[in-house]
Amino acid sequence: MSTVPLDIGQVASRKEIMKALPRGLVGAEVGVWRGTFSQVILKYCCPKILYLFDNWFEGTDKGTYAYDEPIKCLHAVRGMMVRNRRAIIAGVLRPLCGLSPAVSALLPDEHLDFVYIDASHDYESHKADLAAWVPKVRPGGLIACHDYNMEGCSEAFWNRQAWGVGRAVREYCAEHGIEELRHTEDLVQTGYFVKPMEA
Repeated sequence: MSTVPLDIGQVASRKEIMKALPRGLVGAEVGVWRGTFSQVILKYCCPKILYLFDNWFEGTDKGTYAYDEPIKCLHAVRGMMVRNRRAIIAGVLRPLCGLSPAVSALLPDEHLDFVYIDASHDYESHKADLAAWVPKVRPGGLIACHDYNMEGCSEAFWNRQAWGVGRAVREYCAEHGIEELRHTEDLVQTGYFVKPMEA
């Protein structure tokens, strides 16, 4: 685990976040579904270990990922495992099934260099995810939260509940004195910040 702050500056996209990180870090992706972005993290970040946390069978984003259709959930898990089988066999990818934020208890505090959160997108769920996952990141580590700018979308968009990622992230940063909150410049933004060294 590195002790250097992961201040990557302003980047254009979530892929660029992964490109800007040093190689050989320990990270976690929370909200994996089919593992599409897991492959991006593997390719550009080359982590030593990447934990993949998803429930795959239940969630608050009903209708979006077919949690109410078990066969689709099984196909999603199988597809993720097949696409990433080499990294799983090598011990680089470590998929774990369970609901966030409860699964965060599987890791010790300050174990991760970075966490990428793309789980439930409503305000209360994301607020709970931040409270659970930020302690798992070392001081100077990076926290990235996808779908940061989606609050203006209607509840009908992708059949989701009201979006609240951006609000939860901004509130968390304000409450913890984090002044350097950035977001990517792409259509669906990722908000990100560095955990203070004196946290």
